[in-house]
Amino acid sequence: MPAYFADLLRPRRQAQIDADLRFLAEAMKDAPSGPEPIEEIVGACKAARAEMRKDAGNRDPSRF
Repeated sequence: MPAYFADLLRPRRQAQIDADLRFLAEAMKDAPSGPEPIEEIVGACKAARAEMRKDAGNRDPSRF
């Protein structure tokens, strides 16, 4: 019995996967090419953490 339901759901699930893939392909069509933006994001995060560590060392303990 479970195989029967799986057979019923499989085409619908595959149709949704195909629609999602078409959507992603269309969305990526106009995306800028070049270096991965993740490298820029990681670099910005590292710089922000370094700044926060530097600021943490300069805190006035009486403020807390």
